[in-house]
Amino acid sequence: MPIFIAGCAAPPPAKVDVPLDFDASVKALASDLFNQVAANRGVIESMKGALFVIDPFIDSDTGEVTETSRRVQALIEDEARQKFPKFEFKTLTGDNIAQAAYLISGVMRLESYKAGARLPRIVSSVVAMKTGLVIAHSDAWVANPKLDYAPTPLYRESPMYLKDKRVEGLIATAKAAAGTAADKDYFNSLSTAALLNEGSSAYDKSDYELALGLFAKAAARPDGQVMKTYSGMYQSFFRLGRAKDAEDAFGKLAELAMQTGNISVKFLFAVDNVEFFGQAEQRQQYQIWLRQLARQFALAKSCVQILGHSSKSGGEAYNERLSLLRAQRVQKLMQAEQPAIAQTTRAVGRGFKDNIIGSGSDDDRDAIDRRVEFKLVSCSAL
Repeated sequence: MPIFIAGCAAPPPAKVDVPLDFDASVKALASDLFNQVAANRGVIESMKGALFVIDPFIDSDTGEVTETSRRVQALIEDEARQKFPKFEFKTLTGDNIAQAAYLISGVMRLESYKAGARLPRIVSSVVAMKTGLVIAHSDAWVANPKLDYAPTPLYRESPMYLKDKRVEGLIATAKAAAGTAADKDYFNSLSTAALLNEGSSAYDKSDYELALGLFAKAAARPDGQVMKTYSGMYQSFFRLGRAKDAEDAFGKLAELAMQTGNISVKFLFAVDNVEFFGQAEQRQQYQIWLRQLARQFALAKSCVQILGHSSKSGGEAYNERLSLLRAQRVQKLMQAEQPAIAQTTRAVGRGFKDNIIGSGSDDDRDAIDRRVEFKLVSCSAL
Protein backbone atom coordinates (compact mmCIF):
# COMPACT_ATOMS: atom_id res chain seq x y z
CA MET A 1 0.00 0.00 0.00
CA PRO A 2 1.49 3.38 -0.98
CA ILE A 3 2.25 5.76 1.87
CA PHE A 4 1.88 9.51 1.32
CA ILE A 5 3.48 11.91 3.80
CA ALA A 6 1.47 15.12 3.68
CA GLY A 7 3.78 16.91 6.06
CA CYS A 8 6.52 17.14 3.42
CA ALA A 9 4.53 19.58 1.29
CA ALA A 10 4.73 23.28 1.98
CA PRO A 11 1.36 24.93 2.66
CA PRO A 12 -0.02 26.98 -0.22
CA PRO A 13 0.75 30.70 -0.06
CA ALA A 14 -1.83 32.96 1.52
CA LYS A 15 -4.25 34.67 -0.86
CA VAL A 16 -3.15 38.18 -1.88
CA ASP A 17 -5.76 40.83 -1.08
CA VAL A 18 -3.93 43.99 -2.16
CA PRO A 19 -3.90 45.43 -5.69
CA LEU A 20 -0.97 44.26 -7.81
CA ASP A 21 0.14 45.01 -11.34
CA PHE A 22 -1.89 43.18 -13.97
CA ASP A 23 0.32 40.17 -14.62
CA ALA A 24 1.10 39.59 -10.94
CA SER A 25 -2.57 39.92 -10.00
CA VAL A 26 -3.75 37.35 -12.55
CA LYS A 27 -0.95 34.95 -11.64
CA ALA A 28 -1.83 35.23 -7.94
CA LEU A 29 -5.48 34.48 -8.75
CA ALA A 30 -4.52 31.46 -10.87
CA SER A 31 -2.18 30.12 -8.20
CA ASP A 32 -4.86 30.43 -5.53
CA LEU A 33 -7.49 28.74 -7.71
CA PHE A 34 -5.39 25.75 -8.64
CA ASN A 35 -3.97 25.26 -5.16
CA GLN A 36 -7.61 24.87 -4.07
CA VAL A 37 -8.27 22.45 -6.93
CA ALA A 38 -5.24 20.33 -6.08
CA ALA A 39 -6.24 20.21 -2.41
CA ASN A 40 -9.78 19.26 -3.34
CA ARG A 41 -8.68 16.44 -5.63
CA GLY A 42 -6.46 14.89 -2.93
CA VAL A 43 -2.88 13.65 -3.18
CA ILE A 44 -3.59 10.68 -5.47
CA GLU A 45 -5.99 12.50 -7.77
CA SER A 46 -3.67 15.50 -8.08
CA MET A 47 -1.11 13.25 -9.77
CA LYS A 48 -3.47 12.57 -12.67
CA GLY A 49 -4.12 14.81 -15.65
CA ALA A 50 -7.38 16.70 -15.97
CA LEU A 51 -8.86 18.85 -18.72
CA PHE A 52 -10.00 22.33 -17.71
CA VAL A 53 -12.17 24.22 -20.19
CA ILE A 54 -12.36 27.99 -19.93
CA ASP A 55 -15.49 29.93 -20.78
CA PRO A 56 -14.03 33.26 -21.95
CA PHE A 57 -13.95 35.85 -19.17
CA ILE A 58 -16.30 38.80 -19.64
CA ASP A 59 -16.73 42.35 -18.41
CA SER A 60 -19.67 41.91 -16.05
CA ASP A 61 -20.96 45.45 -16.70
CA THR A 62 -21.32 44.95 -20.44
CA GLY A 63 -21.34 41.17 -20.85
CA GLU A 64 -18.57 41.52 -23.43
CA VAL A 65 -15.30 39.71 -23.98
CA THR A 66 -12.51 42.30 -24.18
CA GLU A 67 -8.85 42.25 -25.15
CA THR A 68 -8.02 42.29 -21.44
CA SER A 69 -10.29 39.26 -20.96
CA ARG A 70 -8.13 37.41 -23.46
CA ARG A 71 -4.98 38.42 -21.60
CA VAL A 72 -6.47 37.15 -18.34
CA GLN A 73 -7.21 33.76 -19.89
CA ALA A 74 -3.73 33.49 -21.44
CA LEU A 75 -2.01 34.36 -18.15
CA ILE A 76 -4.15 31.91 -16.16
CA GLU A 77 -3.30 29.12 -18.59
CA ASP A 78 0.41 30.00 -18.54
CA GLU A 79 0.62 30.17 -14.74
CA ALA A 80 -1.36 26.96 -14.28
CA ARG A 81 0.73 25.02 -16.81
CA GLN A 82 3.93 26.06 -15.06
CA LYS A 83 2.79 25.10 -11.57
CA PHE A 84 0.47 22.23 -12.46
CA PRO A 85 1.94 20.69 -15.63
CA LYS A 86 -0.31 17.63 -15.49
CA PHE A 87 -3.41 19.78 -15.98
CA GLU A 88 -4.59 20.61 -19.52
CA PHE A 89 -6.37 23.83 -20.51
CA LYS A 90 -8.53 24.69 -23.52
CA THR A 91 -11.19 27.23 -24.43
CA LEU A 92 -14.69 25.75 -24.08
CA THR A 93 -15.80 24.29 -27.44
CA GLY A 94 -18.11 21.55 -28.62
CA ASP A 95 -15.14 19.27 -29.29
CA ASN A 96 -13.82 19.27 -25.72
CA ILE A 97 -16.77 19.76 -23.41
CA ALA A 98 -17.48 16.02 -23.14
CA GLN A 99 -13.91 15.32 -21.99
CA ALA A 100 -13.69 18.23 -19.56
CA ALA A 101 -13.33 17.53 -15.85
CA TYR A 102 -13.57 21.16 -14.79
CA LEU A 103 -14.95 24.47 -16.03
CA ILE A 104 -13.32 27.83 -15.32
CA SER A 105 -15.53 30.92 -15.54
CA GLY A 106 -14.70 34.47 -14.61
CA VAL A 107 -15.61 38.14 -14.82
CA MET A 108 -13.99 41.54 -14.49
CA ARG A 109 -15.36 44.93 -13.51
CA LEU A 110 -14.31 48.23 -11.99
CA GLU A 111 -15.15 48.34 -8.28
CA SER A 112 -14.29 50.55 -5.33
CA TYR A 113 -11.31 49.13 -3.48
CA LYS A 114 -11.87 49.60 0.26
CA ALA A 115 -14.24 52.52 -0.44
CA GLY A 116 -11.50 54.25 -2.40
CA ALA A 117 -10.48 54.39 -6.05
CA ARG A 118 -12.28 52.21 -8.59
CA LEU A 119 -9.94 49.44 -9.69
CA PRO A 120 -10.37 46.34 -11.86
CA ARG A 121 -11.38 43.28 -9.88
CA ILE A 122 -11.15 39.79 -11.39
CA VAL A 123 -13.37 37.06 -9.95
CA SER A 124 -13.23 33.41 -10.97
CA SER A 125 -14.52 29.98 -10.00
CA VAL A 126 -13.74 26.39 -10.95
CA VAL A 127 -16.70 24.03 -11.34
CA ALA A 128 -16.55 20.22 -11.30
CA MET A 129 -18.31 19.01 -14.44
CA LYS A 130 -19.54 15.80 -12.79
CA THR A 131 -21.38 17.54 -9.96
CA GLY A 132 -21.95 21.15 -11.01
CA LEU A 133 -20.39 22.26 -7.72
CA VAL A 134 -17.87 25.06 -7.36
CA ILE A 135 -14.66 23.55 -5.97
CA ALA A 136 -12.47 26.67 -6.04
CA HIS A 137 -13.07 30.40 -5.97
CA SER A 138 -10.77 33.40 -5.91
CA ASP A 139 -10.56 37.08 -6.74
CA ALA A 140 -7.79 39.60 -7.32
CA TRP A 141 -7.43 43.37 -7.61
CA VAL A 142 -5.44 45.12 -10.34
CA ALA A 143 -3.59 48.29 -9.37
CA ASN A 144 -3.77 49.96 -12.79
CA PRO A 145 -7.29 50.76 -14.08
CA LYS A 146 -5.99 51.72 -17.54
CA LEU A 147 -6.32 48.37 -19.27
CA ASP A 148 -7.41 47.52 -22.81
CA TYR A 149 -11.20 47.49 -22.60
CA ALA A 150 -11.72 47.22 -26.36
CA PRO A 151 -14.24 44.46 -27.09
CA THR A 152 -13.30 41.60 -29.39
CA PRO A 153 -14.71 41.94 -32.95
CA LEU A 154 -18.01 40.11 -32.39
CA TYR A 155 -18.84 42.27 -29.39
CA ARG A 156 -17.43 45.47 -30.87
CA GLU A 157 -19.78 45.13 -33.84
CA SER A 158 -22.79 43.92 -31.86
CA PRO A 159 -25.79 46.28 -32.07
CA MET A 160 -26.61 45.84 -28.39
CA TYR A 161 -25.02 45.04 -25.06
CA LEU A 162 -25.86 41.34 -24.77
CA LYS A 163 -26.50 41.08 -21.06
CA ASP A 164 -29.25 38.49 -20.70
CA LYS A 165 -30.04 35.39 -18.63
CA ARG A 166 -27.07 33.48 -20.07
CA VAL A 167 -24.64 36.23 -19.09
CA GLU A 168 -26.23 36.65 -15.66
CA GLY A 169 -25.77 32.91 -15.08
CA LEU A 170 -22.10 33.12 -16.01
CA ILE A 171 -21.63 36.06 -13.64
CA ALA A 172 -23.40 34.25 -10.81
CA THR A 173 -21.23 31.16 -11.33
CA ALA A 174 -18.00 33.16 -11.40
CA LYS A 175 -18.98 34.81 -8.10
CA ALA A 176 -20.18 31.60 -6.42
CA ALA A 177 -18.32 30.46 -3.31
CA ALA A 178 -16.60 27.08 -3.13
CA GLY A 179 -19.04 24.38 -2.05
CA THR A 180 -22.05 26.01 -3.71
CA ALA A 181 -23.69 25.07 -7.00
CA ALA A 182 -23.06 26.73 -10.33
CA ASP A 183 -26.02 28.60 -11.78
CA LYS A 184 -28.32 25.80 -12.96
CA ASP A 185 -29.42 27.28 -16.30
CA TYR A 186 -25.89 28.35 -17.17
CA PHE A 187 -24.39 24.97 -16.28
CA ASN A 188 -27.05 22.99 -18.14
CA SER A 189 -26.55 25.02 -21.32
CA LEU A 190 -22.76 24.73 -21.54
CA SER A 191 -22.88 22.69 -24.76
CA THR A 192 -24.74 25.56 -26.43
CA ALA A 193 -22.35 28.07 -24.86
CA ALA A 194 -19.57 26.07 -26.51
CA LEU A 195 -21.25 26.52 -29.91
CA LEU A 196 -21.54 30.25 -29.28
CA ASN A 197 -17.86 30.41 -28.37
CA GLU A 198 -16.97 28.70 -31.64
CA GLY A 199 -19.24 31.08 -33.53
CA SER A 200 -17.54 34.05 -31.86
CA SER A 201 -14.11 32.72 -32.75
CA ALA A 202 -15.08 32.21 -36.40
CA TYR A 203 -16.56 35.71 -36.58
CA ASP A 204 -13.46 37.24 -35.02
CA LYS A 205 -11.43 35.56 -37.78
CA SER A 206 -13.79 37.00 -40.44
CA ASP A 207 -15.10 33.53 -41.37
CA TYR A 208 -18.70 34.70 -41.51
CA GLU A 209 -20.10 31.62 -43.28
CA LEU A 210 -18.74 29.34 -40.57
CA ALA A 211 -19.88 31.73 -37.84
CA LEU A 212 -23.39 31.84 -39.29
CA GLY A 213 -23.61 28.06 -39.38
CA LEU A 214 -22.57 27.78 -35.73
CA PHE A 215 -24.96 30.49 -34.55
CA ALA A 216 -27.75 28.84 -36.58
CA LYS A 217 -27.05 25.53 -34.80
CA ALA A 218 -27.44 27.33 -31.48
CA ALA A 219 -30.67 28.94 -32.68
CA ALA A 220 -32.14 25.47 -33.31
CA ARG A 221 -31.78 24.60 -29.62
CA PRO A 222 -34.22 25.59 -26.86
CA ASP A 223 -31.36 26.91 -24.71
CA GLY A 224 -29.95 28.78 -27.69
CA GLN A 225 -32.72 31.37 -27.50
CA VAL A 226 -30.38 34.01 -26.08
CA MET A 227 -29.28 37.40 -27.33
CA LYS A 228 -25.80 36.36 -28.41
CA THR A 229 -27.21 33.76 -30.80
CA TYR A 230 -29.28 36.23 -32.78
CA SER A 231 -26.79 39.07 -32.56
CA GLY A 232 -24.23 36.69 -34.06
CA MET A 233 -26.66 35.68 -36.80
CA TYR A 234 -27.55 39.30 -37.54
CA GLN A 235 -23.91 40.35 -37.74
CA SER A 236 -22.91 37.37 -39.90
CA PHE A 237 -25.83 37.86 -42.29
CA PHE A 238 -25.02 41.55 -42.61
CA ARG A 239 -21.35 40.87 -43.30
CA LEU A 240 -22.38 38.38 -45.99
CA GLY A 241 -24.59 40.98 -47.69
CA ARG A 242 -27.85 39.25 -46.80
CA ALA A 243 -29.72 42.34 -45.59
CA LYS A 244 -33.21 40.79 -45.41
CA ASP A 245 -31.99 37.83 -43.36
CA ALA A 246 -30.01 40.22 -41.17
CA GLU A 247 -33.12 42.26 -40.46
CA ASP A 248 -35.12 39.15 -39.57
CA ALA A 249 -32.38 38.08 -37.15
CA PHE A 250 -32.29 41.53 -35.59
CA GLY A 251 -36.05 41.36 -35.12
CA LYS A 252 -35.61 38.16 -33.10
CA LEU A 253 -32.77 39.80 -31.15
CA ALA A 254 -35.01 42.75 -30.31
CA GLU A 255 -37.79 40.37 -29.24
CA LEU A 256 -35.44 38.56 -26.84
CA ALA A 257 -34.04 41.84 -25.56
CA MET A 258 -37.58 42.97 -24.75
CA GLN A 259 -37.85 40.05 -22.34
CA THR A 260 -35.06 41.55 -20.22
CA GLY A 261 -37.09 44.74 -19.81
CA ASN A 262 -34.08 46.87 -20.64
CA ILE A 263 -32.37 47.27 -24.03
CA SER A 264 -29.07 49.10 -24.44
CA VAL A 265 -28.32 49.90 -28.08
CA LYS A 266 -25.02 51.11 -29.52
CA PHE A 267 -26.12 54.17 -31.45
CA LEU A 268 -23.08 56.36 -32.06
CA PHE A 269 -23.56 60.10 -32.35
CA ALA A 270 -21.26 62.75 -33.75
CA VAL A 271 -19.47 64.79 -31.09
CA ASP A 272 -21.73 67.46 -29.55
CA ASN A 273 -24.41 66.55 -32.08
CA VAL A 274 -27.70 64.68 -32.43
CA GLU A 275 -26.79 63.23 -35.81
CA PHE A 276 -25.55 59.66 -36.04
CA PHE A 277 -21.85 59.11 -36.55
CA GLY A 278 -20.58 56.60 -39.07
CA GLN A 279 -20.25 55.66 -42.70
CA ALA A 280 -23.05 54.52 -45.02
CA GLU A 281 -22.81 50.90 -43.83
CA GLN A 282 -23.32 51.92 -40.21
CA ARG A 283 -26.25 54.16 -41.09
CA GLN A 284 -27.84 51.29 -43.02
CA GLN A 285 -27.63 49.19 -39.87
CA TYR A 286 -29.18 51.96 -37.78
CA GLN A 287 -32.18 51.96 -40.12
CA ILE A 288 -32.62 48.23 -39.49
CA TRP A 289 -32.32 48.69 -35.74
CA LEU A 290 -34.78 51.58 -35.60
CA ARG A 291 -37.32 49.82 -37.82
CA GLN A 292 -37.30 46.58 -35.85
CA LEU A 293 -37.23 48.24 -32.43
CA ALA A 294 -40.18 50.43 -33.43
CA ARG A 295 -42.04 47.32 -34.56
CA GLN A 296 -41.42 45.58 -31.23
CA PHE A 297 -42.49 48.65 -29.26
CA ALA A 298 -45.68 48.95 -31.32
CA LEU A 299 -46.53 45.34 -30.43
CA ALA A 300 -45.66 45.72 -26.74
CA LYS A 301 -48.35 45.92 -24.09
CA SER A 302 -46.19 48.21 -21.98
CA CYS A 303 -44.77 51.65 -22.68
CA VAL A 304 -41.14 52.56 -23.29
CA GLN A 305 -38.81 55.20 -21.89
CA ILE A 306 -36.06 56.15 -24.34
CA LEU A 307 -33.15 57.11 -22.11
CA GLY A 308 -30.24 59.08 -23.50
CA HIS A 309 -26.96 58.77 -21.59
CA SER A 310 -23.60 60.51 -21.72
CA SER A 311 -20.14 59.94 -20.31
CA LYS A 312 -18.97 61.98 -17.34
CA SER A 313 -17.13 64.70 -19.22
CA GLY A 314 -18.36 68.27 -19.48
CA GLY A 315 -21.01 70.03 -17.43
CA GLU A 316 -24.03 68.29 -15.92
CA ALA A 317 -26.68 70.56 -17.45
CA TYR A 318 -25.08 70.38 -20.90
CA ASN A 319 -24.93 66.59 -20.85
CA GLU A 320 -28.53 66.27 -19.70
CA ARG A 321 -29.65 68.52 -22.53
CA LEU A 322 -27.56 66.73 -25.16
CA SER A 323 -28.66 63.28 -24.02
CA LEU A 324 -32.31 64.42 -24.13
CA LEU A 325 -31.94 65.73 -27.67
CA ARG A 326 -30.38 62.44 -28.76
CA ALA A 327 -33.17 60.42 -27.15
CA GLN A 328 -35.73 62.64 -28.88
CA ARG A 329 -33.94 62.12 -32.18
CA VAL A 330 -34.18 58.35 -31.81
CA GLN A 331 -37.83 58.64 -30.78
CA LYS A 332 -38.64 60.76 -33.85
CA LEU A 333 -36.96 58.32 -36.22
CA MET A 334 -38.87 55.38 -34.75
CA GLN A 335 -42.15 57.28 -34.93
CA ALA A 336 -41.58 57.67 -38.66
CA GLU A 337 -41.67 53.86 -38.83
CA GLN A 338 -44.51 53.32 -36.35
CA PRO A 339 -46.53 56.53 -35.72
CA ALA A 340 -48.57 54.88 -32.95
CA ILE A 341 -45.59 54.73 -30.60
CA ALA A 342 -45.77 58.51 -30.19
CA GLN A 343 -48.32 57.75 -27.46
CA THR A 344 -46.38 54.95 -25.80
CA THR A 345 -42.81 56.29 -25.73
CA ARG A 346 -41.14 59.12 -23.87
CA ALA A 347 -37.65 60.55 -24.40
CA VAL A 348 -35.61 61.27 -21.27
CA GLY A 349 -32.15 62.80 -20.97
CA ARG A 350 -30.20 61.26 -18.11
CA GLY A 351 -26.83 62.87 -18.76
CA PHE A 352 -24.25 61.05 -16.66
CA LYS A 353 -26.59 60.30 -13.72
CA ASP A 354 -26.72 56.58 -14.53
CA ASN A 355 -23.10 56.02 -15.50
CA ILE A 356 -22.00 52.42 -15.09
CA ILE A 357 -18.28 53.11 -15.44
CA GLY A 358 -18.11 56.84 -14.73
CA SER A 359 -14.50 57.35 -15.78
CA GLY A 360 -15.23 60.23 -18.15
CA SER A 361 -12.44 58.92 -20.36
CA ASP A 362 -14.52 58.94 -23.57
CA ASP A 363 -12.93 55.73 -24.85
CA ASP A 364 -13.69 52.00 -24.92
CA ARG A 365 -13.63 51.87 -21.14
CA ASP A 366 -16.76 54.00 -20.68
CA ALA A 367 -18.49 53.37 -24.02
CA ILE A 368 -21.49 51.89 -22.21
CA ASP A 369 -22.00 55.25 -20.48
CA ARG A 370 -22.94 56.75 -23.88
CA ARG A 371 -25.65 54.20 -24.67
CA VAL A 372 -29.26 54.78 -25.69
CA GLU A 373 -31.41 52.67 -23.42
CA PHE A 374 -34.97 51.49 -23.90
CA LYS A 375 -36.73 50.70 -20.64
CA LEU A 376 -40.11 49.00 -20.53
CA VAL A 377 -42.43 50.64 -18.00
CA SER A 378 -46.12 50.65 -17.21
CA CYS A 379 -47.92 53.32 -19.18
CA SER A 380 -49.02 54.97 -15.94
CA ALA A 381 -45.33 55.60 -15.16
CA LEU A 382 -44.59 57.14 -18.55
